[in-house]
Amino acid sequence: MEFPEEEIRNSLIAANFGRACQLAKEWLEAAPLELRNTRQHKIAEESYVYGRFFFHRQERINQTPGSADKARLYLKFLDELIEIRKERELSETIENSIWPDVYKMIHMHVAEGFARAFAGQKSYNLDQTEVIQLAVSLIEINNWPGAKESLLFMYKMNPKNALYNFLLSHVYYQLGEMDLFLTHLREALFIKPEVIEEYEKYLPEGAFQKIWDHLSGEDFSKIARYRYFALYLEINGSYKIKREISDKELEKTEEDFEKLYLQFKDSKNKPFLEDLKPRVLHLLAWLMYYAEEKKKLDSLERYSSIMKKIDQDVYANFLESNK
Repeated sequence: MEFPEEEIRNSLIAANFGRACQLAKEWLEAAPLELRNTRQHKIAEESYVYGRFFFHRQERINQTPGSADKARLYLKFLDELIEIRKERELSETIENSIWPDVYKMIHMHVAEGFARAFAGQKSYNLDQTEVIQLAVSLIEINNWPGAKESLLFMYKMNPKNALYNFLLSHVYYQLGEMDLFLTHLREALFIKPEVIEEYEKYLPEGAFQKIWDHLSGEDFSKIARYRYFALYLEINGSYKIKREISDKELEKTEEDFEKLYLQFKDSKNKPFLEDLKPRVLHLLAWLMYYAEEKKKLDSLERYSSIMKKIDQDVYANFLESNK
């Protein structure tokens, strides 16, 4: 018996949930026992779960007014389905699951709803969390120009926001604009390395992923891993274009460093120190570079001495990449 996988996928994507549910149910009822553990049987079972889920909520979907309300409803459905998938231990692999199509369909509705709701509105009327959700949903459906437009809208209002910078870096990476990708990634990881936590899957590939994979094998806390990732990119020459910095910004970075370094010297809490160490070293890397650029030789000597004392390997790598 031929499995109508393509028709089921297309029905789910087109929001024809009754048809998807019917096709999956008919195949499951007719499938012989020897197909019970096959890929087709698992996908049919999964498709029936999703089709039935949305079919029973079709009236609610149709009666939900407003584009933003409908987007929020689909986000609620997404949370519910993620829980259902955990409970049923459904496959995470693309080749053995129909979930990627359902996931994309949900984000298509979320993006469409919020885009309509926000069109023509003034920035002060918008919920920033929902604008970010619009950008994330556009990313999930590979609408890179739309995601870029939404994120730049937010970034222009707050260029020091780590999340805006991190998501922009991902979008620019996908668009092949590598200088902008590196610029925004560096900014995001300097402002708040922990921004990675919710968006780990957006980390760049290649050398960046190798560093991340290496750190994942180390005995670090989650916070320390994010901070070491930011630090290693900084000291290993990953950024080819050095960022301009104003005297005021440099002064603020110096103040932040002195506060953290004082905590680092005075604390006896080992887990706290392990989390703080990469952040202190990261700030030092920036301060050493800009102290040299601005000819602040006394400061450079002090910062170099501190970095060398805290971690000689980090110091050696920094010198090597900044020759």
